[in-house]
Amino acid sequence: MKSNLLTFIIGAAVVLLVWGIVAATNYSKEGKDKDVIPVTTEFTFENVVSADKEFMSLNYGKGYVWYESTIVLANFLDEENDGEIQSVTDVFEVVTAQEDGGYDTDVVFTTHTKDASSVEARHGFWFGDFVLFEGEIQLTFQEAFQRFNESNYPKPHSQYCVLRKEVGPNVSNPQYIFGNSTYCIYVDAVTGDVSDVSPAYNGTDIEKPVTIWK
Repeated sequence: MKSNLLTFIIGAAVVLLVWGIVAATNYSKEGKDKDVIPVTTEFTFENVVSADKEFMSLNYGKGYVWYESTIVLANFLDEENDGEIQSVTDVFEVVTAQEDGGYDTDVVFTTHTKDASSVEARHGFWFGDFVLFEGEIQLTFQEAFQRFNESNYPKPHSQYCVLRKEVGPNVSNPQYIFGNSTYCIYVDAVTGDVSDVSPAYNGTDIEKPVTIWK
């Protein structure tokens, strides 16, 4: 098992390194501090992501990558809840080639509520997720929320849902993850399958890292 774990860690590191090298020539940091694009259409998860991708393309070029989205609901999942969204935070990463031949990496966080929008860029790397591609997300948030509610699993006391493709021993589809560090329900963003076990770690004896959602 130690050998398998080492192979997994090395493989994940190689994937991240190769992506950074390939993508580094495609970025521009010009406009990094411009205001995020507000959501002027219906405040849905998909419209927020679309606006943020437009912002990233305009300010960083087409080489940015999308890693994760956090949805905060207006109500707790184990209470009366119609899926109303309070806020959405999207996480992107950009790698910029420097004149001295090196590279500079920033993680960009865009956050929206119905009344306000903001953006923050932090120098560093994003770990723990594979890149999300829009074409592989087959379920909308509301469809995933319906699958979550229709399941027989107990509902976590949380207002959070995170869309991510978790790095783990298994290569899995992106998941809408409803819950917190104590208990999560996973809805497959491609198949709609529902589980209370992370597909990235299911069937292995490798301990899953603790999440930090509330």
